[in-house]
Amino acid sequence: IGPADMAAAKVSGSKELPVVTARVPDAALPGLAARLDESMPVGNEGAGVVIRTGSSDAAKALMGRTVAMIGGAMYAQYRTLRVTECLPLPEGTTPAEGASCFVNPLTALGMTETMRREGHKALVHTAAASNLGQMLNRICLKDGIGLVNIVRNKEQADILHKIGARHVVDSSAPDFM
Repeated sequence: IGPADMAAAKVSGSKELPVVTARVPDAALPGLAARLDESMPVGNEGAGVVIRTGSSDAAKALMGRTVAMIGGAMYAQYRTLRVTECLPLPEGTTPAEGASCFVNPLTALGMTETMRREGHKALVHTAAASNLGQMLNRICLKDGIGLVNIVRNKEQADILHKIGARHVVDSSAPDFM
């Protein structure tokens, strides 16, 4: 989605093949030139239940199991993957629970490790109520890292307060800035 204005996005197509169109500012077009008019697969990671396997014992062991995977084009109903590309999830884990077990957690850990390596003591996060932001908050609380969470409204602030966030700033508040 990048620099597109999703607030003004238009949806067309059908239920089976939806098309979402959003305007990209002219200033951003040079950076996107190589992919203009190209269909781009989306979804860096996902999870699902294995419904068919190859003949190897390792593959057969995954039949009926919930697995997570990365690699792109994951927003699909079905994917064919090598057994080595699947991460079996603990029994009882749903696909929804496993669908974001790589990218966001590793991003949050990468943020805290970079902060430490660069000698900083705290972080400021501007997408604080997102899944990534909530993960980052949990890590910072556990590791004793100062975190200023910036959100866009009271509902998002409430989400963070409920999970123990210590510093939450609402950018829609009259006293912001």
